[in-house]
Amino acid sequence: MTASTQALAQSPLTWRQRWACRFDQRPGLLLRLAMYCAFIVLAVAVAWQRSQTNDPEALRAADNLLWLLAALAVAVVEPSVRYVQRHIQRHIQRHIQRNVQGQAKQALKHPAPTDRPIPLLKRSAFMQRLQEALAHAAQDAAQDAGYGFVLLALDFDRFKQANDSLGTAAGDELLRQVAQRLEGALRPGDALAWLTEQADGSAGGLASDEAARLGGEEFVLLLEGVHETPVVTAIAQRLLNLLSAPYLLDQTQVQSSVSMGVVVHRAGTKSALMPKPKPMPMPIPVPMPSAEDLLRNAGTALLEAQRAGRSRWVLFDNAMHERLVGALALEADLRRALKSDELFVVYQPVVDLASRAVTAVEALVRWRHPQRGLVAPSEFMAAAAQAGLIDEVASLVLRKACQQFVRWRASLREHAPPLLAVNLSRAQLKQPGMVQDLDTLLRQCGMQPECLQLEITESLAAQDLPVQATLRLLKQLGVKLALDDFGTGYSSLACLHQLPVDTVKIDRSFVQHAQTVEYHRVLIEATIRVARTLGMTTVAEGIETEGQASLMRELECDRGQGDLFSQPLEAAALEAWLRREVAVSA
Repeated sequence: MTASTQALAQSPLTWRQRWACRFDQRPGLLLRLAMYCAFIVLAVAVAWQRSQTNDPEALRAADNLLWLLAALAVAVVEPSVRYVQRHIQRHIQRHIQRNVQGQAKQALKHPAPTDRPIPLLKRSAFMQRLQEALAHAAQDAAQDAGYGFVLLALDFDRFKQANDSLGTAAGDELLRQVAQRLEGALRPGDALAWLTEQADGSAGGLASDEAARLGGEEFVLLLEGVHETPVVTAIAQRLLNLLSAPYLLDQTQVQSSVSMGVVVHRAGTKSALMPKPKPMPMPIPVPMPSAEDLLRNAGTALLEAQRAGRSRWVLFDNAMHERLVGALALEADLRRALKSDELFVVYQPVVDLASRAVTAVEALVRWRHPQRGLVAPSEFMAAAAQAGLIDEVASLVLRKACQQFVRWRASLREHAPPLLAVNLSRAQLKQPGMVQDLDTLLRQCGMQPECLQLEITESLAAQDLPVQATLRLLKQLGVKLALDDFGTGYSSLACLHQLPVDTVKIDRSFVQHAQTVEYHRVLIEATIRVARTLGMTTVAEGIETEGQASLMRELECDRGQGDLFSQPLEAAALEAWLRREVAVSA
């Protein structure tokens, strides 16, 4: 017996609900009924008149009239019967739907133990159930019955940590307790599966062999008879709270939050909670999604939930899939770009605000895509970070910039930039042997360590003791350190003396509003004073106007960087710019 049938049996319809209409609200039905009664009266009258005569012509005319009245009665009554049948069927299905949704709410609010636990399905069996739910939705779409279902993909955020620290047996026990909580929260007829499968095709999970534990912390749920937004929200939040409660593993309490991707599908729609399309003169048929499509969409929403910070649920929409496809394409292009040398380095001068003399150049990465042209760094650097390519990109920039700096020293001699600034990524800073690798690179390029300045973000510098220990090793090597984008991270002026840096770079967001926002101006002034007390140099980033440069100079900032002085230039263009600056100053 299906969940819908059980709901119908548990909540029988009344006579009025089964009839599903009131005559005073159906004037068309009353008119047809009146016509039908009139036909009956006429037929009775004609039959009585026929019985009173023996004239063959009169009998033939009476027979023809009776056949005509019968045909008219059928023509009038048949559409009404079909209408009433459709209306009763639609009302019964809607009544079933409301009862199923009500049971879903009650089951999630007050989960009750069941004598027969919900089985943990294999992937193939679960996909079959999902395909049957899609077929049900497609069948009901023609009848506008309002059937729908919810597909949820769940991933446990700290499973790997518990599995590694407490052992695989504890990991199995954690998943067993998770499955028990899910079984207690669901209704009979709902489907639960753990998507990891063994080589023999058996359902993954709750087993002790190694294959079951490799990435096997994802569950999927299928809840039929649910598609309304308030109900879906209540279910997702209830499961989130239920599964985030502490677990007891061998007398050790473990907290494991859960991330969920949610897909809602209902009859007549292509995806979750989408508005019904407006009627068109010639509607274009929309292909129904497959079970694999819905499972992929649930995984996409799950990935969005994890990227948004975990311990949350996210509802799928089509824009997510488009973003994912675009991100995958961008990642593939970036991997190719690293091999085909499409990434190149540009350099932006840093000048002394008093004399306008060049004191350094900062190396910045750019990407010239063969089809898209120049790709914004904010776009492809985010993709590089998500794909784990940021270390490779940053290392490429460091190597190319050091080689170019040495060539400038040879060609420009005393007019070459005295200092090269390169951004240091989180991955580089945490890489084992980073200091030794940098020392080797500088020796290979023939560059003095004091000519290199590594720039780190404020939040990265103040992160933890191992990071600060690596920074001190870099200082011992002779490399200069700069605190980039100061004012946007976690550190404060009171903690500035704890960081082993030589230069503080004030973020452009403060510089651009310093002339109009008093708070920004005061913060810049305080930063400059504290940095000067600690013997640090200050640089104002993002200077675009002479007014901003004049204000920074009045606040006694040492150096400036921005489009007012020069935009980022490629190596040859920067060399020509430096030569022009030398000629002007001479």
